[in-house]
Amino acid sequence: MQLQRQMMTDSAVSGRKLAKSKLAIAKDQCANLGRCLGAAEESYALVCIARKEVEEKLKGAESDLENVC
Repeated sequence: MQLQRQMMTDSAVSGRKLAKSKLAIAKDQCANLGRCLGAAEESYALVCIARKEVEEKLKGAESDLENVC
């Protein structure tokens, strides 16, 4: 009976250590995803800014072309 109880305790301790390890990995992965999301949001903002600049230059070029013709 004592041996069986010790085996159950050892199993529970082992399971707890494994769960803590997996939780640490999950937290690390979550942090990595957060950094990736932040970088993606920044890239999206830069693309939007560049798009507006290109649209403004295109409008200016169209206006210049109309004045020439």
